[in-house]
Amino acid sequence: MSGQRLGGDDTARRSVSGGLVSGAGRDPAASAVSLVGHIDLTKLTEVWVATNAQDASLVAINHRGAQDPGYIPGPYSPATENYVDQFVDWYAGRFDAHGI
Repeated sequence: MSGQRLGGDDTARRSVSGGLVSGAGRDPAASAVSLVGHIDLTKLTEVWVATNAQDASLVAINHRGAQDPGYIPGPYSPATENYVDQFVDWYAGRFDAHGI
């Protein structure tokens, strides 16, 4: 995958220029519908497999840490985990809204 980091505001540009989508040079703002049939399934699968492997490693590390007797859960950091905190609030709100 040549070490490119996919994510952030320029995901579409990097995905197109990185070769995940054939026809490099396309307008990155083009809708996903216009990309149907132009996706390189092999490269997309490689990215998916690599992402899952990274995620599995991170989940395992976090799980081990949370199982440590010295671990004490605390509040999310407003400096680095603001979006996580917002997601948890939204998710809990969905449960409340549905009486769960």
